[in-house]
This record gives sequence, structure tokens and C-alpha cells, in this order.
Amino acid sequence: MGRRNHRPASGPFRESFDGALDELWATIASGDVLHAEVQTSVFASMALMADGAEAVGPEKFADAVLDSAIRDQLTPESAAFCRLVVSLGTPVLKREASRRLKEHTDDGVYPPDWVAAAGRPAPRSAWRSYDVFGDLEYVVVTFGYGEAEHAILVGIDMTTTRPAVIFLTVSDETDKLIEIVRDRPFERFGEITLAEARRRVEQPLASADADLDLETNESSFTVLPVVRSRVRRLPADADFTAVEYTAADRAAAVADFLGGPDAGSAGPIEEARFWAEVLTGYSSRVPDEPPGQVGPDKLGEMLLSHVVRTFTLTDS
Repeated sequence: MGRRNHRPASGPFRESFDGALDELWATIASGDVLHAEVQTSVFASMALMADGAEAVGPEKFADAVLDSAIRDQLTPESAAFCRLVVSLGTPVLKREASRRLKEHTDDGVYPPDWVAAAGRPAPRSAWRSYDVFGDLEYVVVTFGYGEAEHAILVGIDMTTTRPAVIFLTVSDETDKLIEIVRDRPFERFGEITLAEARRRVEQPLASADADLDLETNESSFTVLPVVRSRVRRLPADADFTAVEYTAADRAAAVADFLGGPDAGSAGPIEEARFWAEVLTGYSSRVPDEPPGQVGPDKLGEMLLSHVVRTFTLTDS
């Protein structure tokens, strides 16, 4: 296998790449499947970067990521790395890793047996913590490789135009992770089904590579491939039907407010109507969120971001 001498683009991942590479081979050699996945996830997450992929194209970028990690090795460890990337990577990265794995097996080099379990932990339980205003929620899901348990945590901001992931982590200290979200002020906490957990996090995770701030949240970005792979292990919530609020529902909520006692202290009727329509339109954009639901963070997002980008305001 010829040496290509490609390197991933420099940027926020450069330090993470070099640091992860120092630990990667020892982690794989140890047979620690979870931490091997987490280490490999750093490399798989690079293919989600807009900078490097757009500069040379996704295929060459995937080739560069694998080249920089494998460095012409044909060992059981490098075969294991290729197999791990197949379970965690983007479609382009999976294809390149599969090709590299075939190069290994064609030469009679195979990954160790433990790699077969990678990406296939058994889902166990799920928990949800959410604030009383509907602004923020956290979902924790536990998984097991035999007796060894680990968990993912997904933090979701519900105040933006669509629910957005703001925090991710993977940990083998599952009790500690659950306690972190259990003891939050002004929040409700309880166990949920695995299917509900998937429903709540799947769509936010689908756009997480665009939503996460790489400069300030690099650790969340690097575990994104692992978290996505875990959520794919959860059952679908086939029996659930979300409530979709319509324009008629929003109009009814506005009319109910304007006909109630609070409207009298809300200023001139047309101004009150305008702001009531803004609030009901913004707060019911997410399924199952009724018109008029608002918290302090959502109110700030609505006034300082949504309104100024959407409406031309009069002096009144």
C-alpha cells in the first residue's frame, strides 16, 4: 500500500487529531470497545467538517483522514480501526474504510474478534430532564456491552426555530450522568421509554453538525458519530402521533387571550394582537408544543432573533 502523504486540513481539529492518534493504537490493542469507539469517533467526526471536506472534496478528505491515522500499517489494530470507522463514519468515510479493510483481509490481516461487537451495545434505559418553561431538555440513555454499562447524554435547546443540540457526551459513569440531569433547578425528571428517547433526540441529532459551535463545543462534536450510532440502536416510536397545531389553533389562542381579562393591560388592541400572533406562531412551531408556551430563554430568542429577522416593526 503506497504512502499518500495526505493530512487533514488544519483547524480546530488539528490538536484533537494528534492527541487522539497518540492514544488510538493503545486503546484498540487493549480491546476496550467503548473507548476504542470514542477515540475513533474523533476521526469520524472530521468528515463532518465543512472546511476540510469542501476544500478537496469528500472522497479525498476521507482518504486523507484514514491515511493520517493508518500510516501504511497492515496490522490487526489498523484493521480494527477500519472496522470501527465503518460503524461510525459518514457514507463516504464508510466506503473508504471498507476498501481499506478489504486491503487488510486480502493480505490475510484481520481485526481482533472483539471488534465484531462494536456499534452493537444493548439499549437499557432512558431518562429525561426538562425545565418547566419548555426551554431546555436533556435525555440520557444507557447501553451495555455485556456487564459493562455506558450512557449518552444529549442536551437540546428548545427555544430556537427548531430544536438544536447544544451538548453531547458519552460516559461509562452512568450513575453520575443521570445525577447531573436529575438535580437541575426548575426541572422535571423521570424515566421514559427507549422509543420516546429516540423520538426526542433523533431529529436534533440529524442537524447537530450544523448546530454545534465547533469553536466552543469541540468535545461534543467529536462524540457526535458515537451518539448517532447509539440512537440508531433504539426502537422507533411507531405508536406515537405528534400533535400538529394549525393556524386555526393559533388564531383561537389569540382570540381567547384578547377576549380575556389580561388583554386590557396589554396596550392598544392591535399591538396586543400583533404580539399575541407572534408568540403563538413562534411557540407552536414544534409538534406537541401548544401556542403560547413561553419561558425566559424562548422569549429572548423570539424577541431578539426571530422578530427582528421576520418583521418590519412600526414605532408603536
